[in-house]
Amino acid sequence: MTAHLMVTLSGQLAGVSVARLSGNAACDQAALRAVRRAVQFTAAPAGLTNARYSFVLSIRFAR
Repeated sequence: MTAHLMVTLSGQLAGVSVARLSGNAACDQAALRAVRRAVQFTAAPAGLTNARYSFVLSIRFAR
């Protein structure tokens, strides 16, 4: 599954969505919940000034 994340300059999650499904709806939803539960991401390095940054996160599921 691949997720699209928007993170603010301070490291707050501004949004998350599915960019590519894994084929297992339960796993996709669990992955999105895990990303949303992240308290905070690392703040952007000094010198970056955009209000938000976009990232693509690949998530693999293992048994």
